[in-house]
Amino acid sequence: MFLDIALLVLVFYLAIPGSAGYFAHTRGYRFWPWFWLSFFFPFVAHFTLYLYVVIQERQARKDSKVLSPKEDRHMAAQIRKTMQEIQARLKRKEGSS
Repeated sequence: MFLDIALLVLVFYLAIPGSAGYFAHTRGYRFWPWFWLSFFFPFVAHFTLYLYVVIQERQARKDSKVLSPKEDRHMAAQIRKTMQEIQARLKRKEGSS
């Protein structure tokens, strides 16, 4: 009975570093360093890995010139405004001809 409980606790404990290693591997980092770091410092390693990925994704978005949702809405509003101005000019031009 004790061995069963100990084995179950061990499996659950190894799931923590395993998930950190898997997350790191899917993001392009090496599995084993993150596994061992998370084995000894479970929550610190998860938090550090999460911050590292978020910072890197923000930097990649900044480098690729992808617009933020706010910038995207602003750009769409500018395009609509410009299109309305062009349509108004065309109507005035057609009316004067």
